[in-house]
Amino acid sequence: MLKFIKYYAKRWRLPGVSLLGILGVLLLMILSACASTGSMQVKGYKMPPTHLEDNEFTLLSWNVHKSKHPDMPADLEQTLMDVQPDLVFLQEARPGSIDVPHLEGTLAVAWHHPLRQDSEVGVFTAASVEPIEREAFRSKSLELGVTVPKTSLMTLYPLPGGEELLAVNVHALNFEKGEPKRFIRQLETLHAKMKLHQGPMIFAGDFNTWNRERDEYLRELASGLGMEEVDSFEGVRKTGDHGWWNSILGIDPELPLDRVFYRGMEVVSAQILDLDASDHEPLVVTFRQTVPGDRSAVAMTE
Repeated sequence: MLKFIKYYAKRWRLPGVSLLGILGVLLLMILSACASTGSMQVKGYKMPPTHLEDNEFTLLSWNVHKSKHPDMPADLEQTLMDVQPDLVFLQEARPGSIDVPHLEGTLAVAWHHPLRQDSEVGVFTAASVEPIEREAFRSKSLELGVTVPKTSLMTLYPLPGGEELLAVNVHALNFEKGEPKRFIRQLETLHAKMKLHQGPMIFAGDFNTWNRERDEYLRELASGLGMEEVDSFEGVRKTGDHGWWNSILGIDPELPLDRVFYRGMEVVSAQILDLDASDHEPLVVTFRQTVPGDRSAVAMTE
């Protein structure tokens, strides 16, 4: 096969164009063709929208690493049974690996394999009630500038007392050394929508905040929206600790990648589950709504 490629590359060679360059262009075309936009409903909701039943509700947030680990289906199923969350944020989720018995949800697709069914990958948000509105966001930039985008998903849920909860599930762009321009551009798009909402808000997921520049920008963005970070986790969050690679990649191993910010609520409990089916660990946070107010909405489109 390689001889075949070399033969035709030689025949079609243009001045200054190498075999590596030709293969690189072909790879870029394939990856670009596989990038997806929008969202897909994984399961239909059986009940009309009402509201989250109580003033207290639980969030589970987990980067499931494309369900590559053979233990992931069983670990995810058991975790959902044990935690019984009202709201679920998954990153690097695939539709074929999502089975949430008491919840229904939406997958914001970032990428799919052109020759495989159920190969879509993205962020998945599920809840015990159907969202009033939802909107998927695909990053304008690609990983490493040439591969695939990352997605985020905003969903709006009714709460007791007439308020609405804006839930923002994020998987941030990762590989970028130095000033995080692509990372900032991605979060600025979300910020433009989030600042229109005046009620309770959850902003969580895999932020890939492995250097000080990313960490400081995220903290400033959240603070400007009147949000606090959950800092009372029981357990140790996995970080960007890759040993001797840290100095090469500029990774600060003390900074967590998976984070939860909130507004208009108080934290009842926060824990990290010790599971090895992913390179990330699930975060579980129980909130209590504390700030009553008028209903507010974000102008979002399907």
